Amino acid sequence: MTSNAPLQALILDDEKSYVDLMSVVLGDFLKCPVATFTSAEKALAALPALNLGIIVTDFSMPGMDGITFLRLATQLKPDVPCVMITGHCEALAAMDHSDISQLRTVLAKPFGGRVLADTITRYWPEAGSLR
Repeated sequence: MTSNAPLQALILDDEKSYVDLMSVVLGDFLKCPVATFTSAEKALAALPALNLGIIVTDFSMPGMDGITFLRLATQLKPDVPCVMITGHCEALAAMDHSDISQLRTVLAKPFGGRVLADTITRYWPEAGSLR
């Protein structure tokens, strides 16, 4: 991907309806393109071709959890801030993820679209002014 390509937000959640909803909601609040994935493996395969401003991933997913995904993703995109979303805060808190310095915050589900948009712009301010 060329450096002139617009930065995107990556949204990863195993529930298709959830990533679709987050993409629509972010379109209402932010002016950044959004790449959505329901498979951590497919998201990892696509990472090299994506010009990312932020990664938002669910924690609890089949096959590969969000922590494992971020460990691999941040090797490919070391300068991209990351946000974890989860309905399983206790399980996440029990895991050591201190090695993922790009993980900026955790949002507990459920949350509103404005909260997600505000969180994204806190760690990627340009998201509100792109397009």
